[in-house]
Amino acid sequence: MKAENKSGKNGAQRASEAASGVSRGRADSHSAPQQDLSGAVRAASSLEIVTVRFTGFTALTSYGAFDTLPSNVTAKIAFTRPKVKSVGSRVAISSTLLFRVLPLDGPPALDLRATAELVYVRKPDAKIADADIEQFAVINAPFNAWAYWREFVQSSLARLNLPTFAMPLFRISDATKLMITDEES
Repeated sequence: MKAENKSGKNGAQRASEAASGVSRGRADSHSAPQQDLSGAVRAASSLEIVTVRFTGFTALTSYGAFDTLPSNVTAKIAFTRPKVKSVGSRVAISSTLLFRVLPLDGPPALDLRATAELVYVRKPDAKIADADIEQFAVINAPFNAWAYWREFVQSSLARLNLPTFAMPLFRISDATKLMITDEES
């Protein structure tokens, strides 16, 4: 039998609820100022997506079949600063996406990671500044990878016999708040 709290919800249900009200990267309580997205827009008009793939992924839980998930957890969704590599007319962008469920004490209840690699091709005669591609990498690449990430999270939760939920949609306005450094991952 699973432990119940006063609300009548077990640890797995509370973990799912924590993930629904997830901590989004380094977001703080006040609204971010409007971003100038003109560089990302210029790059987006000159690039076409070719492939999206995961080059590595992990799904780890520290809880066994008979363990009860902790009652007080927080969840975090983030992605690492994208890395850009250009070769000829192709641009490859990679970033690691993270989803963690963290109890107040002890090891993470859940740690999901996937490194996404997105390859784009420049349209013929397109002239794109490196700064525009860097801004595109932070804004558009995670957006393009997000549907794959959402499916990975949901199917991994099911395979780990943990409660599933629908990951929040990726909002362009949250991109810089969700981004973390490699050291923070």
